[in-house]
Amino acid sequence: MSFSWAGGRRPLSSENPSRQADEPGQYGLFTISEPHDVDGSADLDVVAIHGLNGHFQRTWTDPATDFNWLRGALPTAIPGARVLSFSYNSILQFSKSTSNLNVFADQLLESLLVERHPPASRDRPLVFICHSLGGLVFKQALLRAYERERYRPIATRTVGVLFFGTPHRGSQFASVATVLGSIIKAVSLGANTNTQLSKDLEPDSRVLEQVSDGFVDKAKNLRIFTYYETQKLSFLKSLVVDQQSARLGLAGELAVPIDGDHRSICRYPDAADKRLKIVLGHILELREASTTISQPVRSARAAPEMNPIEEMDFLRSLNTSNPELHKARNPAPVEGTCAWILQHPTYRTWYTSEISSLLWLSADPGCGKSVLASFLVDHFASMPGEERPRVCYFFFKSDHLEQRDGIHALQAVLHQLLQQRPGIVALASSHLGKAGPKSTAALWNTFAHCAELPDGGEGGAISARDTICVLDGLDECEQDTKQALTFLLSKYYSENRPRASPGPRLKLLATSRPDIPFKLAFDNRKRDSKPGGAGNRVPASMIRLRGEDEIDAISNDISMVIRSDIFGLECQDFPPDILSAIEIQLVAKADRTFLWVTLVLRLLKERVEEGASRRDIDEILQSRDIDFVYAGLLRTRLKNPRVRRLLGMILATPRPMTVEELSVALAVRNPAGKLSGSKDFNDVEYDVVFPHENHLKGLCGHFIRIIRGKVYLVHETAREFLLRIKEAPADGAPDTERIFRLSGCRRELVETCLTYLHCLASGAPTARTLPFLHFAAKEWPPIYNDLTGREKNSPKRFTGLCHPSHPGFSTWMPLALHNIKQTGLSGDDLQYHCLCMLGLILPDSRDIGRRIQQEAQSATQLGPMSSNPGAMGNHYFPVELDSHGAVRLDFKAVGWRARLQGSQVAAPAAVTIRGFAAATVRTASLTEGSDDEDDKGYILL
Repeated sequence: MSFSWAGGRRPLSSENPSRQADEPGQYGLFTISEPHDVDGSADLDVVAIHGLNGHFQRTWTDPATDFNWLRGALPTAIPGARVLSFSYNSILQFSKSTSNLNVFADQLLESLLVERHPPASRDRPLVFICHSLGGLVFKQALLRAYERERYRPIATRTVGVLFFGTPHRGSQFASVATVLGSIIKAVSLGANTNTQLSKDLEPDSRVLEQVSDGFVDKAKNLRIFTYYETQKLSFLKSLVVDQQSARLGLAGELAVPIDGDHRSICRYPDAADKRLKIVLGHILELREASTTISQPVRSARAAPEMNPIEEMDFLRSLNTSNPELHKARNPAPVEGTCAWILQHPTYRTWYTSEISSLLWLSADPGCGKSVLASFLVDHFASMPGEERPRVCYFFFKSDHLEQRDGIHALQAVLHQLLQQRPGIVALASSHLGKAGPKSTAALWNTFAHCAELPDGGEGGAISARDTICVLDGLDECEQDTKQALTFLLSKYYSENRPRASPGPRLKLLATSRPDIPFKLAFDNRKRDSKPGGAGNRVPASMIRLRGEDEIDAISNDISMVIRSDIFGLECQDFPPDILSAIEIQLVAKADRTFLWVTLVLRLLKERVEEGASRRDIDEILQSRDIDFVYAGLLRTRLKNPRVRRLLGMILATPRPMTVEELSVALAVRNPAGKLSGSKDFNDVEYDVVFPHENHLKGLCGHFIRIIRGKVYLVHETAREFLLRIKEAPADGAPDTERIFRLSGCRRELVETCLTYLHCLASGAPTARTLPFLHFAAKEWPPIYNDLTGREKNSPKRFTGLCHPSHPGFSTWMPLALHNIKQTGLSGDDLQYHCLCMLGLILPDSRDIGRRIQQEAQSATQLGPMSSNPGAMGNHYFPVELDSHGAVRLDFKAVGWRARLQGSQVAAPAAVTIRGFAAATVRTASLTEGSDDEDDKGYILL
């Protein structure tokens, strides 16, 4: 069989597999099979990408039978598919290449562009098949395709991907970098290596983090099939990529275990292999899905058409949050737990109902509602093809501005639905109408309408694939949108009744605490249990499952969690008899509260690591008060000001801060009393502690959780605890004020941001202090605006930063105001404009400026005609900067030296430029002919 390579020469013969590929002509895109249908025209391009030390043919070939399924089975199963295989220098041993992931991604994109150059080929849907690290190459290529207009058609026509053993993230046992390190060790013998590729895959490489973070957003438009290994390689002690590492955890992903090790999961002895039939069935699903792209369903033919760019823009307007990351905040359930709900009669009634219906799962705080909701999302997403519903979800959390917003939630679930039904994007846009993606009612109505639209099948067939929407933690939604969303859900499901013809149903699962508003809205049992004949009974459209009543099921799950964690303590050589007694006491005291058990176990682990007596352990087990457990987790930590500052930042931040952001923020010294703050970024860097994560965990222990590089409190009740605890009384003295006041935490965080931004006067951030720049620039104005009255920081701390003459203005202001442009405004007017845009003053509130100016004149006893030019309102004066970044008047530029000869400017005083640039004037002796530095007046903005 002959092969073609896009842009290169023919490959070496595949009959010589031992020969190492290290010549440019052996790399590129090879055609494995042309279409086998009647007219020979392709309606789908399938592209295979091998992994580390792989080969474009051998990776997919069974070594015993020499059967390559890309050539021997795929074309027969999908006659209209053209099968391609990408070859790149992933060889570590014996290779002189310095190529990296970016190079491989660009090679793949350019080769695809050449291969798909004919007009008939450009719109052909694309499906990718990736083994191991070939998945990283694909993910990087997709990111670059979205970034560059040249490759954009490749990105928009990619409909799905099959990942075989690709490490997307770490597991509970290893980070993703550690997994990749294991792969490298498995294939590298330590000879000459592709050094650049090795560096890209090193544990401390930022490349992996950037690829993973960027792909999650772009993957929302794809259908993803993930296959993970179940057997170990003979020479390794563990799986190369376990299930947790192989799964992305996205709504549209289907994860399937494949019998085989890391190599054999993509190699099959013949076309009859049952594993291969599953894989081919999934590729066929992608082909069928590709035929509906940008095509309205039969019931929506009247919907206006949208071109791909318009569709992308509309989807982007809905893509305002990261539900996958929100879901990942919940710990993974211990194996065997949560399964009880699948057989629960109430759940079964809801799941099998013939109408769209709502299931409200209520339970008290700490009973595992979020873990159970996460389990159900994974369960629905992993169901077999024909049974699998479309799954949409959102996890509310009150400690995150984005995660507590009901509008963000509805945008997220609508976006997830349209990812799985790309053919109705235009219809959804039309239905949303002028209300746009900011209206709670319009978003819900559009989501419900699209969920119940029938699918248009081939030959006029209509399929009824249900949509299941999971909304976890409704009680943590902010008040306004919570009320609106609760009303919309109650109204929709109370009016929903059986229809004459079957069609897709919208099943919604909501979890919350058993609060009264939800009882009034969702508890439909009385309305659906009126007396009457069984034949006339109307199915309940709103059903309640009281988690607080499921004593046996929850107690059994808690026992499994305790047993799992106790096993971990056994590995630390703690006496088994004591551990057995601990297990018995924990089960007895748990009282159906996962949170208490989880926190106590963490506290026990911490004490055991330090060394603990039976008395120490009994003290921990004696308390049933969750606040006591929290106090135990913090123990003496709150005596450390750094701990209190860290927890205050977590309480005050409008969004979760990253490990790097918090580490730099902690290194910023705020001015306090006579103590000066950080002067420059070298000063800040000097106080940054490494390793970041170790330092943060060392400060707060198990009171915080670090998930995908972001820092959270261990639970919502921990936030409530911090905001109500008081200092312990000393010597009989009464309790002092709360340790944490939210307003004080916010003020402190604003001060930290401002101190950091003032360092810009002395130069750009260093590489190790740069991670905090975006947060410091963008987040402090809304935090400041949430403060009231005397709680606010002094305007003197930020007015100068907003003046274009400040050295850091051009660095931080574009981050805070994305739409700021060069204007013809004077410096003072631009300063005023920025203050208004940031919400720091009200537009047209010139009286504020006049009041500040009057205060300045009163303080200096200088009138408008004073020789102090800074006191003259509505006059402009040339300014320049000194070596400290201070803005000062340049008297030389206006020739005032002669007029002001012999004048002595009064003692340091507050003055203003146009009323907004609070300043201090240095005493200046203005003498004719003097060139000294003291010949100039300073205005410190």
